[in-house]
Amino acid sequence: MLHEVHQGMSAMKAVARSYFWWPGLDEDIEMLARRCEKCACNKKNPPVAAGKPWPATLRPWSRLHIDYAGPFMGTNFFIVVDAHSKWIEVKITSKINAIRTIELMREIFATHGIPDTIVSDNGRTFVSEEFEKYLKLSGINHIRTAPYHPSSNGQAERFVQTIKNHLKKMQSSDISKNLANILLHLRTTPNANSNLSPAEILMGRKLKTLLVHLHPSDHNTQKQLTSDEYSKQIKPVRSFQCGESVWYRNFGRGEKWMPGIIQSTGDRNYKIQSNSDILSRHIDQLHKRVSETPTRLESNITPVAVTSVAQPEEQDDQVSAGQS
Repeated sequence: MLHEVHQGMSAMKAVARSYFWWPGLDEDIEMLARRCEKCACNKKNPPVAAGKPWPATLRPWSRLHIDYAGPFMGTNFFIVVDAHSKWIEVKITSKINAIRTIELMREIFATHGIPDTIVSDNGRTFVSEEFEKYLKLSGINHIRTAPYHPSSNGQAERFVQTIKNHLKKMQSSDISKNLANILLHLRTTPNANSNLSPAEILMGRKLKTLLVHLHPSDHNTQKQLTSDEYSKQIKPVRSFQCGESVWYRNFGRGEKWMPGIIQSTGDRNYKIQSNSDILSRHIDQLHKRVSETPTRLESNITPVAVTSVAQPEEQDDQVSAGQS
């Protein structure tokens, strides 16, 4: 009766204490709420895990983050970002497929060389057989981020928004001209932390702009950043072990949350077994699942009517009605 309308733990405890009490009432109510499949299947997403920066690269053009932006202003933009220097390459294209993507990458690699690693999302172009074959023949390691979790490829995602915002503000209707001007400014703008521009980190020199004419004799050099200066402290996040029962976020038909079992673990990504399927999910898309086990609520303890019995002090309950 307490859980008839699927209220949260705090609400159930408050109502229960108005009428009865028995030893372990709080624990029994909490277990009842956690075992409710309807509540679990309609639960909100868990708290977002603290963002973890990608490992610092020891040299420029070692790890690249790639993505497509568009259709935007009648065309598409293929965006490549160097994780070390933040140098950005943008190619305008009317097609988005594996063959065209390979052609654009060849053009870029002809200037800067072949990288060690490429990071992409799970778009059809990036998971195609042709694309994977090209990367393998080029000796490039391919890392794909968790499905439906674009922030895992945040380097490329941020520059996608940056390019779109700049293009919207340009007065000229010539997209190619506007894009060239935007790229020159992005590549020559010093980073707030290192005080070095992407061009200096990647190419070891400053690119000449019109502003150079203000100080024609100024040729001061600056020290490059070390890899340690890119490191950041990481806050602890939730984790699961192999064989642990979980609720995973369902993005297809059916309930919002589905039961599964952890098969393999990573830093943020997990492999989940659901029936005969193996799925990939990010830690933000997983909840702990409590298995069906007998609890004291199912025992034969007779509730004691509350008369003059002192009320137990309620413990802090971190689970709200909307999260149960």
